[in-house]
Amino acid sequence: MAQLVELANHWIPIVLPLNDPKWLDKFLFHPQTTPMSHIVWPISAVFLYCVGIPLLQRFMTGRKSPPLKWLLVLHNVFLCLTSGLLAILIVAVMVEYRQKGYDLYRIFCGLNFHEQRGLPTFLFYVNYLLKYYELLDSIFLVLKHKPVEFLHGYHHPATLVLTWTQLYDMTGIQWYVILLNLIVHTVMYFYYAMAALHITVPWKKSVTMLQIIQFVLDCIGCFYAFERNRLHQECFGNPRAGVVGCFILTSYLYLFVDFYESVYSSPVKKAKEA
Repeated sequence: MAQLVELANHWIPIVLPLNDPKWLDKFLFHPQTTPMSHIVWPISAVFLYCVGIPLLQRFMTGRKSPPLKWLLVLHNVFLCLTSGLLAILIVAVMVEYRQKGYDLYRIFCGLNFHEQRGLPTFLFYVNYLLKYYELLDSIFLVLKHKPVEFLHGYHHPATLVLTWTQLYDMTGIQWYVILLNLIVHTVMYFYYAMAALHITVPWKKSVTMLQIIQFVLDCIGCFYAFERNRLHQECFGNPRAGVVGCFILTSYLYLFVDFYESVYSSPVKKAKEA
């Protein structure tokens, strides 16, 4: 794991050369100066999403879908591989903290602003940028004349806002939520890539269940960190980030459970409800 961290610290500055060759070691999410860090960016993206998707749906009415097969394959493979790579690097970083003598509790939610500086924050920042790219999922749905359900239309922009708020306040628990999300996305986008290739993979129900497990674990971790922060001043963060995080993740859990019940409930249960 330490070798992975060393490789990342070596190659990222080479791939992204800046004026300061040591920029990665000192990397922090600075609102106003870090690209796309100002609150205008997530707000503008959410606004354009909420306006643009309905307009695109209207535009596509009566029009044929463009050929998207290979574009969708590339899109989903890219997100699958990128999510998997980020997840592996985040695990490697957390293992390195442990090797440096940090106890598990401190790693879980106690890393402060300066302790997250460098590669950890850069990985969280890349994850945040990915949330803009993932908005393409909705555009592809519309281009294929598929409905954009409330769950999908809420989840994508809300996740963008969530990642920005946690980066802005540098919460100690954010790595945990990000890691769970990246693991699920690795599986989910692999499934989507196979679907784009018309390869049958009987994972659809399992992917939804995996997402529900993710949000259960998210809520447990975030509510615990929020309680420890407010009552014991232990987990790093502030009330604003805690409230936003707990609200969004709880709403995800409710919506995904509701989706699972509506789609995968047994025929007997559906007959009784009718």
